[in-house]
Amino acid sequence: MRRPVLPLVFQEVEPGTVLLEPAQTAAAEAVQDKFADSVGTDPGAPGYQNGWQHEQPLSDQRLRAMIGGQAYARWQREAYLHSLTPEGGGR
Repeated sequence: MRRPVLPLVFQEVEPGTVLLEPAQTAAAEAVQDKFADSVGTDPGAPGYQNGWQHEQPLSDQRLRAMIGGQAYARWQREAYLHSLTPEGGGR
């Protein structure tokens, strides 16, 4: 089984770097809610890991469709850059 990947919508970025409009922010929150509703909140529940692996790429697709390709690319870039910082787990 492949290692779970965190959906982009949950990946941390530095505040103000993705530059989302209010409607895009609301859309991102809706994608977060949909993911949580689909997967559940109990990692020990039967089917949780399979649900996560099924929903993760769908969540990323939804986010891109709802906020647009440019905003999605900015979020990807900023999430990557944040991951390189000590706060983001980088060195």
